[in-house]
Amino acid sequence: FPSHDTFIHRNYRQRITRPANTTAYSIGDHITSAVAGALFFPVSVAGRGAYITRVLLTTNKNTHTEALRLHLFHTAPASIPSDNAILMLDANTSPSYLGFVDFSTFVVAGATPYAVSEGQLVARPLQVDTAVDQNIYGLLEARATFTPTSAQTFRITVYAEVSA
Repeated sequence: FPSHDTFIHRNYRQRITRPANTTAYSIGDHITSAVAGALFFPVSVAGRGAYITRVLLTTNKNTHTEALRLHLFHTAPASIPSDNAILMLDANTSPSYLGFVDFSTFVVAGATPYAVSEGQLVARPLQVDTAVDQNIYGLLEARATFTPTSAQTFRITVYAEVSA
Protein backbone atom coordinates (compact mmCIF):
# COMPACT_ATOMS: atom_id res chain seq x y z
CA PHE A 1 0.00 0.00 0.00
CA PRO A 2 1.22 3.53 -0.58
CA SER A 3 2.73 4.82 2.65
CA HIS A 4 1.11 8.25 2.35
CA ASP A 5 -2.46 6.93 2.31
CA THR A 6 -4.59 6.09 5.32
CA PHE A 7 -6.88 3.11 4.88
CA ILE A 8 -10.10 2.13 6.62
CA HIS A 9 -10.69 -1.61 7.13
CA ARG A 10 -14.11 -2.66 5.83
CA ASN A 11 -15.84 -5.92 5.10
CA TYR A 12 -18.84 -6.83 2.98
CA ARG A 13 -20.94 -9.98 3.27
CA GLN A 14 -23.25 -11.75 0.88
CA ARG A 15 -25.13 -14.99 1.43
CA ILE A 16 -26.27 -17.65 -0.99
CA THR A 17 -29.04 -19.97 0.18
CA ARG A 18 -29.18 -22.62 -2.49
CA PRO A 19 -32.46 -24.34 -3.46
CA ALA A 20 -34.11 -26.87 -1.17
CA ASN A 21 -32.79 -29.96 -2.96
CA THR A 22 -29.72 -32.18 -2.90
CA THR A 23 -28.92 -32.18 -6.62
CA ALA A 24 -25.20 -32.91 -6.97
CA TYR A 25 -22.85 -30.31 -8.45
CA SER A 26 -20.36 -31.15 -11.17
CA ILE A 27 -17.08 -29.35 -11.79
CA GLY A 28 -17.87 -26.00 -13.37
CA ASP A 29 -21.45 -25.70 -12.07
CA HIS A 30 -22.75 -22.37 -10.79
CA ILE A 31 -23.84 -22.25 -7.14
CA THR A 32 -26.55 -19.69 -6.46
CA SER A 33 -29.87 -19.07 -4.73
CA ALA A 34 -33.21 -20.21 -6.11
CA VAL A 35 -33.36 -16.86 -7.94
CA ALA A 36 -30.06 -16.57 -9.81
CA GLY A 37 -28.12 -13.36 -9.37
CA ALA A 38 -24.61 -12.07 -8.94
CA LEU A 39 -23.21 -11.45 -5.48
CA PHE A 40 -22.75 -7.74 -4.79
CA PHE A 41 -19.91 -6.19 -2.79
CA PRO A 42 -19.83 -2.33 -2.64
CA VAL A 43 -16.09 -2.19 -1.86
CA SER A 44 -15.42 1.47 -2.53
CA VAL A 45 -17.03 4.88 -2.83
CA ALA A 46 -16.52 7.60 -5.44
CA GLY A 47 -13.08 9.15 -5.26
CA ARG A 48 -11.59 6.55 -2.91
CA GLY A 49 -9.28 3.74 -3.88
CA ALA A 50 -9.48 0.30 -2.33
CA TYR A 51 -7.71 -3.04 -2.16
CA ILE A 52 -9.36 -6.41 -1.61
CA THR A 53 -7.06 -8.04 0.93
CA ARG A 54 -8.90 -11.17 2.03
CA VAL A 55 -11.97 -13.26 1.15
CA LEU A 56 -13.57 -15.75 3.54
CA LEU A 57 -16.22 -18.36 2.70
CA THR A 58 -18.35 -20.04 5.38
CA THR A 59 -20.89 -22.78 4.75
CA ASN A 60 -23.39 -24.37 7.12
CA LYS A 61 -22.35 -27.90 6.09
CA ASN A 62 -19.49 -28.70 8.47
CA THR A 63 -18.43 -31.70 6.39
CA HIS A 64 -17.91 -29.59 3.26
CA THR A 65 -14.40 -30.15 1.87
CA GLU A 66 -14.85 -29.63 -1.86
CA ALA A 67 -13.06 -26.78 -3.66
CA LEU A 68 -14.98 -23.69 -4.77
CA ARG A 69 -14.03 -20.64 -6.85
CA LEU A 70 -15.40 -17.10 -6.62
CA HIS A 71 -15.18 -15.22 -9.93
CA LEU A 72 -15.02 -11.42 -9.56
CA PHE A 73 -16.28 -8.78 -12.00
CA HIS A 74 -16.46 -4.97 -12.00
CA THR A 75 -19.90 -5.01 -13.65
CA ALA A 76 -22.66 -7.54 -13.13
CA PRO A 77 -22.49 -10.26 -15.80
CA ALA A 78 -25.28 -9.91 -18.37
CA SER A 79 -26.05 -13.62 -18.37
CA ILE A 80 -26.17 -15.43 -15.03
CA PRO A 81 -26.89 -19.16 -15.06
CA SER A 82 -29.29 -20.78 -12.66
CA ASP A 83 -28.17 -23.03 -9.81
CA ASN A 84 -26.47 -26.23 -10.98
CA ALA A 85 -26.05 -24.93 -14.55
CA ILE A 86 -22.61 -24.75 -16.15
CA LEU A 87 -20.90 -21.43 -15.48
CA MET A 88 -19.65 -20.23 -18.87
CA LEU A 89 -17.47 -17.14 -18.98
CA ASP A 90 -17.80 -15.77 -22.49
CA ALA A 91 -16.90 -12.67 -24.50
CA ASN A 92 -19.80 -10.76 -22.91
CA THR A 93 -18.41 -11.19 -19.40
CA SER A 94 -14.67 -11.17 -20.05
CA PRO A 95 -14.20 -7.36 -20.38
CA SER A 96 -15.44 -6.90 -16.81
CA TYR A 97 -13.61 -9.94 -15.38
CA LEU A 98 -11.20 -9.09 -12.54
CA GLY A 99 -10.03 -12.55 -11.56
CA PHE A 100 -10.93 -15.29 -9.10
CA VAL A 101 -10.41 -16.47 -5.55
CA ASP A 102 -10.06 -20.20 -4.82
CA PHE A 103 -11.31 -21.91 -1.68
CA SER A 104 -9.61 -25.28 -1.46
CA THR A 105 -9.19 -26.09 2.23
CA PHE A 106 -12.14 -26.00 4.62
CA VAL A 107 -11.76 -26.13 8.39
CA VAL A 108 -14.34 -26.87 11.08
CA ALA A 109 -13.75 -24.89 14.27
CA GLY A 110 -14.56 -27.11 17.22
CA ALA A 111 -18.10 -28.43 17.40
CA THR A 112 -19.60 -25.72 15.17
CA PRO A 113 -22.02 -26.55 12.36
CA TYR A 114 -19.88 -24.53 9.91
CA ALA A 115 -16.91 -25.09 7.60
CA VAL A 116 -14.70 -22.10 6.80
CA SER A 117 -12.15 -21.45 4.07
CA GLU A 118 -9.79 -18.52 3.61
CA GLY A 119 -9.61 -17.68 -0.07
CA GLN A 120 -6.30 -17.87 -1.83
CA LEU A 121 -5.76 -14.51 -3.50
CA VAL A 122 -2.84 -13.60 -5.63
CA ALA A 123 0.35 -12.71 -3.74
CA ARG A 124 -0.71 -9.07 -3.53
CA PRO A 125 -4.07 -7.44 -2.76
CA LEU A 126 -6.49 -6.87 -5.66
CA GLN A 127 -6.64 -3.15 -6.44
CA VAL A 128 -10.07 -1.64 -7.01
CA ASP A 129 -10.17 1.22 -9.52
CA THR A 130 -12.55 3.85 -8.16
CA ALA A 131 -13.53 4.99 -11.65
CA VAL A 132 -14.65 1.50 -12.67
CA ASP A 133 -14.76 -0.98 -9.81
CA GLN A 134 -16.66 0.67 -6.96
CA ASN A 135 -18.97 -2.31 -6.91
CA ILE A 136 -17.60 -5.81 -7.28
CA TYR A 137 -19.82 -8.70 -8.38
CA GLY A 138 -19.21 -12.38 -7.84
CA LEU A 139 -20.30 -15.78 -9.12
CA LEU A 140 -19.54 -18.97 -7.16
CA GLU A 141 -18.40 -22.09 -9.03
CA ALA A 142 -17.99 -25.71 -7.93
CA ARG A 143 -14.41 -26.86 -8.61
CA ALA A 144 -15.13 -30.44 -7.54
CA THR A 145 -18.17 -32.69 -7.60
CA PHE A 146 -20.21 -32.74 -4.41
CA THR A 147 -23.70 -33.28 -3.06
CA PRO A 148 -24.98 -30.27 -1.11
CA THR A 149 -27.42 -30.29 1.73
CA SER A 150 -30.90 -28.98 1.04
CA ALA A 151 -30.88 -25.17 1.35
CA GLN A 152 -27.15 -25.17 2.14
CA THR A 153 -25.85 -21.66 2.72
CA PHE A 154 -22.59 -20.04 1.64
CA ARG A 155 -21.57 -16.74 3.23
CA ILE A 156 -18.83 -14.83 1.46
CA THR A 157 -17.04 -11.99 3.23
CA VAL A 158 -14.81 -9.64 1.23
CA TYR A 159 -12.33 -7.63 3.30
CA ALA A 160 -11.07 -4.38 1.81
CA GLU A 161 -8.79 -1.52 2.70
CA VAL A 162 -10.51 1.68 1.57
CA SER A 163 -8.63 4.95 1.23
CA ALA A 164 -9.73 7.35 3.97
